[in-house]
Amino acid sequence: MFDLTGLRVTTQWRICLLRSVTLAVLVLMVAANVTASVVKIDQFWTFYESIDRMSDEKNVGVVQPSQSQISDSLGVNSVIPEFSIVCTPYRTNRVLLWIDWKRFITTSDTEVTLRVDDKKAMTYRWETDKTSTSTYTRSSAHTDRLINYMTGGKTLLAAVSPYGSSRVIAEFDLSTLDRAIEAVMPICKEMPAK
Repeated sequence: MFDLTGLRVTTQWRICLLRSVTLAVLVLMVAANVTASVVKIDQFWTFYESIDRMSDEKNVGVVQPSQSQISDSLGVNSVIPEFSIVCTPYRTNRVLLWIDWKRFITTSDTEVTLRVDDKKAMTYRWETDKTSTSTYTRSSAHTDRLINYMTGGKTLLAAVSPYGSSRVIAEFDLSTLDRAIEAVMPICKEMPAK
């Protein structure tokens, strides 16, 4: 449990709150001319699909909030990162692994270390998005290698060292990764490349 300004808040409650916030963001996307749908796959993964009504750009993926919290950029509050498998038809690498750290990471690409269960940790350079808060895989080969590495695992630890800060580690549940992949991959394969 965490004691936040006199309130006793459990990790489960914070994850529930994060899921509610995620749903609220998707509602705002609809209001901003983006058509979106969200379907809960299981207790860990949520499937989403959104279509920009102006460009017809379709975004499809599965997302999971971290089982652990990390400190925000100022070190004052805690945030809950999200791990996603995303289809991107407008890129050469059509399937990306994406971690939204919910805090500043860096303005350029950076190293992200992943460890599944007791396997040897793997460190790769990941791209950083325009907001400087998310990292994503650089190529299809990189994505495929990491999905194979994670398959059959129970727990994923993801670590990054934000600029000017100590390393942060997020923990994700991989026990139903196969369901998440089954939900998103057939749609990714059907999406036309642009």
